[in-house]
Amino acid sequence: MASILVVFCLIVYVLSDDTCKRPEDLEAKKSHCYKNHVDILDRIHETSQSLLNFAKKTLGREVIEDEKVPEKCEYYQCVLQELHLLNSNKIPIYEVIKTWIEENVIFSSGTELLKRLTLCNESLTNSTVSNLRFRGDLTTEEYRNEESDSIRKCDLDAEFFRCLSLQNGCSIFKYP
Repeated sequence: MASILVVFCLIVYVLSDDTCKRPEDLEAKKSHCYKNHVDILDRIHETSQSLLNFAKKTLGREVIEDEKVPEKCEYYQCVLQELHLLNSNKIPIYEVIKTWIEENVIFSSGTELLKRLTLCNESLTNSTVSNLRFRGDLTTEEYRNEESDSIRKCDLDAEFFRCLSLQNGCSIFKYP
C-alpha cells in the first residue's frame, strides 16, 4: 500500500512540475537555425552581454536587462520549417502543429499552447481571407505594396511564431 502511495505521489509531482520544459527537438532545431540564420556579430554581442550580466549578478550589482530584439524572420521560419510545421508554400499547417504539440509538449503547457494555436490559426485565416498582414498580437494591418511574396511569407512565419509565444503560463516558443 505504501509503495502505491509513493508511486502516486511521484506521478502527481511530475505532472504538477511548474518548471518550463521545452521539447528537446525544439531546442535542437532552434540551435541549428540560430547558427545558420543569426549573424556572427549579433551572436557575439548577445553572448558578451549575457556574460557581463552574469558577472554583475555574481558581484551583487544591479543588472539592467536590455530589451531583446527579435531575430530576422528567416530564423523563425527556419525553426518552423525544421520542425516540419510549414507546408511547401511556407505557411503554418494547423493540424501538423496541433499533432506536434500533443506529442511533444507536457501537460498544462500543452493545453495552453493548443488554445493559443487555435487563436493564432483563426486570426491567420481571417487576415488571409481579408488580405491583411497577420500580427502575432492578433492585430492586422494593410500590406505595403512594395513587399514581395517571399518577404510576406517570412514575416508571416515570424509573426505566427510570435503569436504562439504569447500563450499563458510557460511559453514553449520564445519570441524574441
